[in-house]
Amino acid sequence: ARKDKDGKWEVYPHKFTNMLPFYQLRSQFRGQMYFVGWPGPYKEEDKAGMTEALFQHGCIPVFVPHETMTQFLDLGRQTLRPLLHNVISTKQGSSMFDLTEWEAYKAANE
Repeated sequence: ARKDKDGKWEVYPHKFTNMLPFYQLRSQFRGQMYFVGWPGPYKEEDKAGMTEALFQHGCIPVFVPHETMTQFLDLGRQTLRPLLHNVISTKQGSSMFDLTEWEAYKAANE
């Protein structure tokens, strides 16, 4: 979601989202389906307007500080995805696990 030049909220799917199959499934689902997640970088003063705009599209934003979310995504991309897809780094001196990223991952999921 973002504000247009007139200050009104626009809601659009992120160009890198892998949620397209779920958007298509929603039209076939009986009952209400909500998407819950991080809306991207935000300003504190925009949270209420962004929440209202997203809710009208069946989305519930989870506001996580940008730094925490960056570390959360790094852990998923650099550690969890390879681990869960049976890919293990054999590079000498590399660490697959960063405790700071793990703490951010836990904080984002609380």
